[in-house]
Amino acid sequence: MGFDGSLRPKPPRPYAPPPPPVGVIGAAGVIPANGAQAFP
Repeated sequence: MGFDGSLRPKPPRPYAPPPPPVGVIGAAGVIPANGAQAFP
């Protein structure tokens, strides 16, 4: 939340979403809630 275990706030950085689980990589950026592939 900006502190990340440190007593000093971290400098702002561009928003980057957390890396998706390995099972959903390649889903064309679309990650369904159930974690299944976006395309059959």
